Amino acid sequence: MFQVQKILFVWSLAALVTLAFTCNERHNKPAVEQSIEPPIENVEPLTEATPTFSQASEGTRLALIQPCGRCHQSTLASHKPKAIAIFDLDGREQWHDQLTEENLEGLGRRAKNNDGVSEEEFALIEAFISQKRAQLQ
Repeated sequence: MFQVQKILFVWSLAALVTLAFTCNERHNKPAVEQSIEPPIENVEPLTEATPTFSQASEGTRLALIQPCGRCHQSTLASHKPKAIAIFDLDGREQWHDQLTEENLEGLGRRAKNNDGVSEEEFALIEAFISQKRAQLQ
């Protein structure tokens, strides 16, 4: 969980620094001298950035290690061959290659009902599932 939060924090921080630098350079004024325009109405505020597929995939893999690794990590003696056939969390970037639409549904359902998966991790898992579904089509 800490790894996922760390990745998202660094990513968000980099975006904020880039935005501040771009605004200051564009207007050649320090940020405190720039006027603040009123917000545009009827626009939903951006609550969090959508992770890339790579970020969502790795974040999901890390989030699943604790609750699912016992069966889905081929390097552990406790692994189950049928579980490894669906996904292997030791597979790094390719851990999700064998997932089907049915597997994605099961993954989402199990993650949602698992107390070991935080709300932040589940949001990342949902982003991964959505992006992986798009790849399967």
